[in-house]
Amino acid sequence: LGRATFLPLSRCRPRRASLPSGFKGGLVGEARDLLGFEEGFELAFLHLVGDLVLVRSYDDARALLGLGFSGSIATLAGEVFSPVGTVSGGSRPRSSYLALSRQVEEMERDLSARRAALKGLSERFASVMSEESRARSEAASLRREVEELGREISSLRSRALGLLEGRRRKASSLAQLEGEISALEEEISGLEGELEEVSREARGLREVLEGRASGSLRELRSEASALEGELARLEAQREALGLSLSELERERERVLGELERAEEELLRVRASARELGLKLSSLRARGGLLLEVGRRLKELSERAKERLGCASSAAESAREEVELSAREVALLEERISSLEGELLSLQGRALEMGLDLGAGAKASLEALERRRRKLTEEMASLGEVYEGALGEQEALTSRLELLEEQSEDLRRSLEEMERLLLQLEGEAEARFAEGVSAMGKAFDECFSVLFGGGEASLTVEDSGIGVRVRVPGKVFRGISHLSGGEQTLSAIALLFAAARVSGLPFVVLDEVDASLDEANLSRFVAFLEHFKRELQMVVVTHRRRTMEVSDLLWGVYMREMGVSSVLGVDMSRWS
Repeated sequence: LGRATFLPLSRCRPRRASLPSGFKGGLVGEARDLLGFEEGFELAFLHLVGDLVLVRSYDDARALLGLGFSGSIATLAGEVFSPVGTVSGGSRPRSSYLALSRQVEEMERDLSARRAALKGLSERFASVMSEESRARSEAASLRREVEELGREISSLRSRALGLLEGRRRKASSLAQLEGEISALEEEISGLEGELEEVSREARGLREVLEGRASGSLRELRSEASALEGELARLEAQREALGLSLSELERERERVLGELERAEEELLRVRASARELGLKLSSLRARGGLLLEVGRRLKELSERAKERLGCASSAAESAREEVELSAREVALLEERISSLEGELLSLQGRALEMGLDLGAGAKASLEALERRRRKLTEEMASLGEVYEGALGEQEALTSRLELLEEQSEDLRRSLEEMERLLLQLEGEAEARFAEGVSAMGKAFDECFSVLFGGGEASLTVEDSGIGVRVRVPGKVFRGISHLSGGEQTLSAIALLFAAARVSGLPFVVLDEVDASLDEANLSRFVAFLEHFKRELQMVVVTHRRRTMEVSDLLWGVYMREMGVSSVLGVDMSRWS
């Protein structure tokens, strides 16, 4: 531990200062009144400084000695007058203590500033990590949605290709059947011509036989019978060909029904395509969000790199400051050792003179030593924290690079998805146009049958499907400009056109003729008679004209109060 000076309490003798009564000016006070001590050390305190008096200046000390004062005198400037007559003075190492205190205070301020900077860096690092986690969650959710839409598009594409292939096969079969029907019709026309020629020959022979009452009557009758047999054979062949033609007509109707069902399926696919278009809009919006997320990730990456660069610079600067502080601490330790040596020397000299002046300085040095050790430990721990921040920089950089790669993959997937959706959208629009064309053709036919002429058409507009009609004797106009009866008949024509295109087996009409006048009712009844050969209809009506053309009539009547009964009449039995 070095050198030490001990003062046995058993040898302590309290000293008292006896001031001359005539000395007043320049006196500061007695040391025992100005200094403090711990309880139990009063004897030692009075032994050391009991007769010490503090005055203002050197002249005051000389004046006090001139009055015969026999104790020790100290001035505010540091001069000490001992009872043996010696005077001590000169500069003291007090300024070194003050400089050391200032250095310690500066180190404490630097330590507080570094702690605040470390706290700010930790908060910014936590914020960057939170933003990175949210971005990864959003990217995973978007990736799942893109995969689900891809599977749905593949399924719809397969269904659309299957429908197109079935439609092509049925169209080919229909064309073949129509060719066979045309050939049979030509053959029937030829047979009818041949039959007509044979009939003319038979009639000519009958005239010849009648003109020849005498002659070979039996021979002519035989020839006439042969011709009549040939005629019967040709008639039978014609009937057989007529049956074949009927079968072909039924087959043609069956193929047309299948084609109409395929058109209905195509309409459902178009509806799915429209829904897919809505999903495409949503996906495009999500794509914009994905691009925004990518941009946000890039900004976060740049900000994180910038912050980590600042953190690295701050860590390097802090490390340099710590090293500088360590060197300063080493210098302070050397200075403290030197001061301790000087203090021991002064204490030895003071003991020789019977005065201990180094107790306060020694206490200050011990306090400074404790603060120096504490600051050294805190600076060492602060250096480890900055090393950890540098290690986190590499991990964060790797995660940011991985997020950038995932963002690029999502962008490429989104571009491929948009290309496929645009292709499917084009196919859906083409098929939708075909469906509208087929529907418009059927609407024109039904309208012409219902009104006995005129024209009707369907057009694709921005707001939907436009309906334009021309009633016989009028110009083209929108359906809203027609009379009430004409609007009703136009709606009925559009309904039956949809039933024909979609291949419905039957329709239900609920009092659609209630608002029709007699002229329009006659058109409606004739229209029902025309269509009941190809379509079953259930009609709810109170109009007598409509009931007259029905095949089976059902009525509801009240047999008794609160009891309803149903009565059915087969109209074919009454025709």
